[in-house]
Amino acid sequence: ALRESESRFRTVVEYAVDPIFVHDRNGRLIDVNHVACESLGYTREEMLSMNIRDIDQHCEDDAWAWKGLEQGRTITLETEYCRHDESRFPVEVRMGLIELAGNEHVLAFSRDITERKLTERRLDHLAHHDMLTGLPNRLLFNDRLSQTLVKAQRNGSRVAICFLDLNHFKVVNDTLGHAVGDEVLKCSAQRLRESVRLGDTVARLGGDEFIILLEDVNGAHDASLVAAKILSHFANPIVLGERSVLVGTSIGISVFPDDAGDADTLMRHADAAMYIAKQQGDNLYHCYSSTTDLIDQGELSLDD
Repeated sequence: ALRESESRFRTVVEYAVDPIFVHDRNGRLIDVNHVACESLGYTREEMLSMNIRDIDQHCEDDAWAWKGLEQGRTITLETEYCRHDESRFPVEVRMGLIELAGNEHVLAFSRDITERKLTERRLDHLAHHDMLTGLPNRLLFNDRLSQTLVKAQRNGSRVAICFLDLNHFKVVNDTLGHAVGDEVLKCSAQRLRESVRLGDTVARLGGDEFIILLEDVNGAHDASLVAAKILSHFANPIVLGERSVLVGTSIGISVFPDDAGDADTLMRHADAAMYIAKQQGDNLYHCYSSTTDLIDQGELSLDD
């Protein structure tokens, strides 16, 4: 309990709007305010029988924390508190030393940052995902590709890129309107998701251009099977209410390290292969080769 001479401090603590905790060097709680009790679901008596580690199970190492505090620094950190019902929530904690009853204690002000974390996650999602389809955007795809290539190089595995766009999509936009075009893009994104494994990445680069990252493949043949599956999905019209829209796709494939040793070249080669597929006709895929005549042409077949 606080001494009578420290009653003013107790009043300040009690009327604070944020949870406040006072604990000794061993983490034993010496004082808390009513906001702390309400936020965690404990009575004051219960909390004064607890250790700060009962609340903050990710508590920073004592030696590190005390060293900084004893140097006169105020420490600010983010951690996670556990309520009485065992639910958890993120908090920002600002700590400093205070002398009470002749002993040094830690005075910790905490603030629930759940909303801030949700906002940060929303902003991060918007920065890395396409707003229309929800797919990863170019920025996130490039990051995943770079990491995947590093891992593949270390493991001696192969990675494939499928670059594709929708055939005659401009006609859909021009004749049926952008609202229908947007629905076609969203349905196309879903079809692409359904064509790949859970760990593979489907991204929208912009417009009607999509790109797929296939990890740990045996070579172009595995990517060709995925391409054939995609083509079979796009062979069926997209049904939007009473309207049916048939859009095909052209796919270009390149494989790391067979066709390229870096991300930029790998994507360029897949893009080049896609344009050759478009020149050959609708609903085809092509696998990149350094010699155009050796580029493998695929048609709508799952028996590849």
